[in-house]
Amino acid sequence: MINDIKNLNEVKYEKLDGILAIFMTIYISIITIIFVYIISKLGWLDKFASNFENRIFAKFIFYIPLALVELLPLFIILKCRNQSLKSVGINKNKIFRQIIIGISLYLPLFLLNWKYVNLANMKSMSIWNFLYMLIEIAFVEEIIFRGYVQQRLRGIIKNKYINLFIVAFIFGIMHIPVTLIQGNISIIEVSLSIIPKMIMHIYFVGVYKRGNNSVLSSTIVHSLNNFIMTL
Repeated sequence: MINDIKNLNEVKYEKLDGILAIFMTIYISIITIIFVYIISKLGWLDKFASNFENRIFAKFIFYIPLALVELLPLFIILKCRNQSLKSVGINKNKIFRQIIIGISLYLPLFLLNWKYVNLANMKSMSIWNFLYMLIEIAFVEEIIFRGYVQQRLRGIIKNKYINLFIVAFIFGIMHIPVTLIQGNISIIEVSLSIIPKMIMHIYFVGVYKRGNNSVLSSTIVHSLNNFIMTL
């Protein structure tokens, strides 16, 4: 895993790619803040969910537009820059191997966190909640941060370790709006919440590289971790 993280400079990107990566981080930050406001202040999710018997299914449907809005500029950039989907980790080669790598590399996280998992809630697990974690959270974040920003920022920041740390820090900061709506949290707690996210980013990068630059592998680890920790 460490060797995979070290080997981050396989593809050379231009300065423009780095600038576009910065644009994507700013864009995602704005979209995240807007969506958190829509949910926490305007209560649109609650109003939307009131039309459904299954709130978790309603949540899955509600987040579809957010996922599309987040990914649309990225795919436009890829088209304009004549860059392939493979360059952001959508790799069709050896898919079964990618899946096995994703599942196997999730196991260390499960062993670290299993004491905090409420197994009694396993009976209430919902396929819609898993799909929400898989598609609308993990897959979107993996493409944006591991597949795109982490790679393209090398067009500006050449040092791979500084590059890795900066993107990890950005990934941590990106979760602050979501952390704030989870309850009364102090500034110190909010600041400290960035550290686990940074560690997870570094781990996900390692999974991404070990899976032959595949967001499928890292998406599996990411989604399983999020889903199990909600039990």
